[in-house]
Amino acid sequence: MRVNWSDVIAGVTMLEIRDFLRYVNRTSFCHLLLVKHLNVTEGAAITIVEKLLGQGLIRVDPTVQLLSEPAFALTPTGDQFAYTKAVARIGKPKADAILRKFRERIESVNSDRKLAFYVKRAFLFGSYIDPGMTDYGDLDIAIDLQSRIVWGAKFFDYCEERVEKAGKGNLRRAQAVRYCKREVERLLINRSHYISLADMSVIEPLKIRLEEFYVAHNKEPCESR
Repeated sequence: MRVNWSDVIAGVTMLEIRDFLRYVNRTSFCHLLLVKHLNVTEGAAITIVEKLLGQGLIRVDPTVQLLSEPAFALTPTGDQFAYTKAVARIGKPKADAILRKFRERIESVNSDRKLAFYVKRAFLFGSYIDPGMTDYGDLDIAIDLQSRIVWGAKFFDYCEERVEKAGKGNLRRAQAVRYCKREVERLLINRSHYISLADMSVIEPLKIRLEEFYVAHNKEPCESR
């Protein structure tokens, strides 16, 4: 989404407000939490709440009352704003180049048989596939990660071995699997501020428009231990 990061509400920058909404995440809150978290007066907190309501970033939550005060929750637009990156917008040529590099990293990940997961499919969504957009805050990409080994004892053992080799502590079973997924995601993002990565299991139920740009035709098994 498009944000003017230079805007200020009641002396508080949009970046600080974004970080606050990220902090509350999907929990309800009242204006007194802004007073505490942003170190502002109660009047300033009320002004911020009114502005956010007007912008459609938060809504009144009628199911909750906190300290006898009205409660608020993020709207879907507010949830999107909370995770918007404060980076300079980019044009189509640069976005295309970033996507090409991302695809190259998919190929690199999929050819590395030491990794427990590979990318089966990758999709674009959001502003990049909107023909009306000419610049972008980031590239929204959903990936379908699949394990190279059938889930079971052998797969868990392999993930735990990856954790041990990386010196990441005593992670077992599900924690080791999460580590191996994150390992692939970090390689794909490669510290790029312009890649916003999501799991297809989260995006698919939303029924939003998706554009497939990568399909893996072969799956190489993990290397023998």
